[in-house]
Amino acid sequence: HLNWFTGKDSGVFFGRGREIRELYDRLTAPRTAPIVLFYGQSGVGKSSILDAGLLPRLEQGYEVRYLRRGEGGLLDTLQLAFLPEAVDVPIETAWRVKEEQGGKPLIVVLDQVEECYTRPLPEMSDELSQFLDIVNTIFSDPDRRPQGKLVLGFRKEWLAELEAELVSRELPRTKVFLEPLDR
Repeated sequence: HLNWFTGKDSGVFFGRGREIRELYDRLTAPRTAPIVLFYGQSGVGKSSILDAGLLPRLEQGYEVRYLRRGEGGLLDTLQLAFLPEAVDVPIETAWRVKEEQGGKPLIVVLDQVEECYTRPLPEMSDELSQFLDIVNTIFSDPDRRPQGKLVLGFRKEWLAELEAELVSRELPRTKVFLEPLDR
């Protein structure tokens, strides 16, 4: 239950320039995987790097949405990135519409993904599966993919489970592991 640095704190957030650069490069380099798994141990600063470090650097060339898993689960949280466009259309269509209207690729950062395991919703026993089915419709076809990317932030102990689900759907991904700060 640590507080993280947010975009408002970006002016005082420092000490993670190398890690921010690595993540930035994975998101902006041409022909990289559209899904980035950003993971590390609890309390290492993942949310701070995403919100205060990465997002301010991306905002000039990209449309960026930072979301943390909400009470409605991963899919409902993802849908928030596309309002009002996603009200009557599938998310994959709303993603492309948002990019066309904004004239920039859209990068969606969905943080606290591990909460689908640690704080499961009783009414949604297949939350991750439903979410990844939609992600699959967005990114599985290289010819129809949006220009933007999806970043999934989560604690490292859930990497195997999450990656197995992505592998079973043959979703292209890359991984960025965040080490704890050392001396």
